[in-house]
Amino acid sequence: MHELSSIQDLAAHPENPRSIDGESRRGLSASMRRFGNIAGIVWNRRTGFLVAGHQRVNVLMEKGATLELEPEPHITDPETGESWPVRVVDWDETVADAAMVEANNPHIAGEFTDGLAGILSRLEDEDPLMVDDVGLNRLFCDLEREADETPSDKPQDESEKENPIYPLVARLNESYNYVVIFTENDLDWTRLKSILAITKCRTNKSKTVGEGRAISFQVFKSALGLE
Repeated sequence: MHELSSIQDLAAHPENPRSIDGESRRGLSASMRRFGNIAGIVWNRRTGFLVAGHQRVNVLMEKGATLELEPEPHITDPETGESWPVRVVDWDETVADAAMVEANNPHIAGEFTDGLAGILSRLEDEDPLMVDDVGLNRLFCDLEREADETPSDKPQDESEKENPIYPLVARLNESYNYVVIFTENDLDWTRLKSILAITKCRTNKSKTVGEGRAISFQVFKSALGLE
């Protein structure tokens, strides 16, 4: 167990998959100087509106959370007991609007590094339900989309091109019929992948709506123990 006694103890994680360039770092520094911490819940007493934390407050309200004023304003999550501080500011509308936009400015947040893919793969192997639950699975789609949009430096040899899992090539006296099973949420999709032993594989096109797989009836029967 580590003890925290000085700022030097706040060591950077060696696998942190986030980097920031000089221009973005200068923007972040200026944002911190002008607005302070706007990463959490910030409420402006002059306008009566939130500056940051809109979605967090919505989620907490849906859970039935209430605001407590002592010792400092905070909202307690009734499910987890976690306390979310509410920072109160007194800004004019111009400053408040600028801070609201800055709180969601991707240009001061840095960029993911190449280490992201390895961390996501490890997390999915260790706790796939958590990955789907908090939305990290969407980052897999982002990585696939970026790979599809990035032109290759050199043309692939025919031997290097990945063939489809099931190339539907018509053969004599052969036909292909299918049934589509779709899921309406990430939890059901994770369960279905577990039942059918579906693992990640490369695709020729990015799936912006959903992720799909084709499996044979033999695999389906085996997964359900019907053989």
